[in-house]
Amino acid sequence: MASVPFYILVLCIVTLSQQGIAADNTNNSLSLKSGYTIETAKKNRHTLTSLPSPSHHNASLTTLPPIPGFALTYNFDHSEPLRPLEIYHTAIQLMYELAQRSWDASIHPMVTEQLEGYDVIILIMNPEAPAAPNQLLVSHSVTGLYRSVVTMTERILFCQLRSQLLIQGKRIGALSITTINDKSKATPPPPTTTIKANITSNSEAEVQADSDDDGNNKHISAINNLGANRGQLRDPINPQFVLKYYFYGKTITSKEVALAVLEALATAAPHGRYDDCKELEAVTKSGGCAIFVNPTTTTAATGKNNNGDELILTYEFVTRALVLLFAKIVVPYKRFGDCFVELEYENEKFGELRMLRAAESKDNGTDAVRQDLQSS
Repeated sequence: MASVPFYILVLCIVTLSQQGIAADNTNNSLSLKSGYTIETAKKNRHTLTSLPSPSHHNASLTTLPPIPGFALTYNFDHSEPLRPLEIYHTAIQLMYELAQRSWDASIHPMVTEQLEGYDVIILIMNPEAPAAPNQLLVSHSVTGLYRSVVTMTERILFCQLRSQLLIQGKRIGALSITTINDKSKATPPPPTTTIKANITSNSEAEVQADSDDDGNNKHISAINNLGANRGQLRDPINPQFVLKYYFYGKTITSKEVALAVLEALATAAPHGRYDDCKELEAVTKSGGCAIFVNPTTTTAATGKNNNGDELILTYEFVTRALVLLFAKIVVPYKRFGDCFVELEYENEKFGELRMLRAAESKDNGTDAVRQDLQSS
């Protein structure tokens, strides 16, 4: 992950600490059925206040535990447009990092994420001292990040955003999705403020893909073309972990794929990273894309690693597979569509991941793909 300029961090802290909280009962606000109020503010700006409405916000995140009294304010600045893909990708990486932490752990003083080559930076900050009673938790951060990105998408407001995270009307944290315009002024931030990204550059990942010419598997670098519909990706951090993927069927919009991955990570976040994943299902709010992850039926009976230990599909593997698939295959090679992935560890299959259009059955076409992969 690229270094975050320290002056940007300071500027965001000062700005967010001074930002006012929008009132829900403002006379000139317009109530919306979606659970928001919209208020007119300065030119090129407007504020959204999310109401603490569990029935609305849990409509898509059906497995995310509700947080009583939790709400956000959204202050969008239209004069600072941001690239949607950079927002989605950065949010997915930060969500992955948050999912590795305990759900009830506190965030202090902040977490940040900026991916190499992108201008977008996301910061989530805790304004309270470590001994203060009301602390910003991972649960607040995951929920706030997810709602912020979904609100951006629904309102088509891909621009600078500053949010306040509230519990019973009291501020417990602040979230900023902004940009770094002057990279020449970049200086390293304090080491305690930044989550280090585990997704390394493409040149560090070993990818094995099918050759269209002779049908034989050839080792190629991930920086080369992955035009084939099938191949395998070896985790650059844990080389024993391999994703064997197969793209087939219908295409899906990049927005829906990104939101589905973000939601799947958010759905996994409340679980411990070493907890067994019996099944994970995530469907975007619009119904355009669905992700299903589950252990293979034979894993519990026969799945063993090289030490003879039983292979268990934990949420650590699930979240890692999701972020690797998106960062290393989907985005670089623009493969937005139905996808079937076998998860292997030390050459032993122990899980499956399916990404497909939500309107289709979750087993749509995967039996044939599974048999094709097994015969190859």
